[in-house]
Amino acid sequence: MTRTVKKKYKERENEVKTYLDLITAFDEVDVFAHPEIKCIDMDATDFSITLNVEMIQIFRAAFYLVLYNLIESTINDIIREYKDAISLEKITLDKLSTKARIIYIEGIIGNKSSENSLSEIIKNIINDVVEGKNVALEKTKFNVSGNVNYEFINQVMSSLDCKGKISVNKDDIADYMEKVKTYRNNLAHGNISFVSVGRAQTISDMKKEYDLITQYLQEVIENLISYLDKKKYRKIIS
Repeated sequence: MTRTVKKKYKERENEVKTYLDLITAFDEVDVFAHPEIKCIDMDATDFSITLNVEMIQIFRAAFYLVLYNLIESTINDIIREYKDAISLEKITLDKLSTKARIIYIEGIIGNKSSENSLSEIIKNIINDVVEGKNVALEKTKFNVSGNVNYEFINQVMSSLDCKGKISVNKDDIADYMEKVKTYRNNLAHGNISFVSVGRAQTISDMKKEYDLITQYLQEVIENLISYLDKKKYRKIIS
């Protein structure tokens, strides 16, 4: 079965690879020779752009925004695929595995803390079980925005009970993903300049980060797909 999460991942990974190819090409440019990129505008008029060091450094730094976009979108799609698979299964709460039930209940409770709210939620859950209503998994407890690193993904996959074999070095992937998250957040919030990041990083470093992170994300997705295809969210009946 072809999963949407895998298709969307390939599309976004290709975006990152395309951008990496672009900045790799720029890295070969002799900026001190004042190179020009010849262009044609919408009125078919010729014009040119002269590349300089600052332009190339800004392009290079933006790689971390593009790569983080891949990371965050992937974990969002993983959570969405998990929720959709269970909802489409048309399964009742008592038929879910323990961890899947926890995900469902935590998603309903959310940030509600008042005694009356929690009491009402519990009553509704009991009624749904008694009446044999199918689970519609709409929310989860995971706060994804700007927070995604190796530890976060590991926590999500553990909570979903989708952990599986990961072949990449876990210390390396943790370091690389923390670096990407930190750069992304600092750039997005204006804490550092694009030029300073581009000056500090090499294309060789970026290629290593891209290769390891994409390999890791692919393996995480495969672990999810294996879990869903085997319907491991169902309670084991002995």
